[in-house]
Amino acid sequence: MSYDSKLIQARSLLTEHYGFLGEAAEAKIDELTAALTAMGATTEVALKEVTVGDLEAMGVPKLLARQIARIFGSLSSDSNEETRIVIFDDDPVKMAARMKPSELVKEYDPDEPDNPFGERLQSISGGKPFIVFDDAGAGLDVPVSTRLLQEIRDHYRARETVTVAGRVRQVYCVGDRPLRYADEHPMYVNQMIHPDGFSDDNIEWGVVPFDVRQLLRVAVDIEEIPSGKSFGSNERYVYDAIVGKSFTEVSHRYPHAALAFEELKGSNELPQLKVPLKTRTRLAQEKAEDAAAARRSN
Repeated sequence: MSYDSKLIQARSLLTEHYGFLGEAAEAKIDELTAALTAMGATTEVALKEVTVGDLEAMGVPKLLARQIARIFGSLSSDSNEETRIVIFDDDPVKMAARMKPSELVKEYDPDEPDNPFGERLQSISGGKPFIVFDDAGAGLDVPVSTRLLQEIRDHYRARETVTVAGRVRQVYCVGDRPLRYADEHPMYVNQMIHPDGFSDDNIEWGVVPFDVRQLLRVAVDIEEIPSGKSFGSNERYVYDAIVGKSFTEVSHRYPHAALAFEELKGSNELPQLKVPLKTRTRLAQEKAEDAAAARRSN
């Protein structure tokens, strides 16, 4: 049956249905035709992909939608539904057990290396390094990691580094990852600024130029900004005094820090204002320590 013949039969069914209801059929049929065109059902092959659900979404009553789907070819004449319901087990442990190594690598989450996917990768790799991160150190390089995992499975010696696109990258075990850094508070040592630039006290240091933040840290180090929680060292007080000002303007406020800043700059010793983020202990190391403790207890 041709594309046009199928549309004619569908139109006839719709006309009969809406005639029985005493409603005008043309406008509704035109809407249906436009909807079919919009979803790409413009050929006989594409028409076979139109399901009962699609037709119902267009406003066609369910039983009528089944008849039209049979005309289009997406529903067999001896079937009451266009699809079979497949029930699957979404238990992560069972999912991980069914997955191929390449699929496990795609599912691996460096922030949760002890989930079922990470644990299975740990077992497959024998605790050896195979994980490679992208240049930013944030996401996995899935193709390279998968290749190195296969090398381990093929009994090649595990690598410590690998060259990717001309650049040397470190290879990590499950649970390990590159060291990451957060921006450090300009006034408080080892205190982080949140990723949105705000401090714990909801002060937006992220809008302050980096060299100005460095200058403030120098001022704290040489105690031109008093230590402790006195008025002159209050975070809000300092922030309000310098926000929106240039480095030169802030230098006039803290002249001794400005002189020290230039000396430190000349010797490449300016504060970097970076704090390492704590990384999760490597899963392999944790398991090794557990095994060692078990041996000692025996």
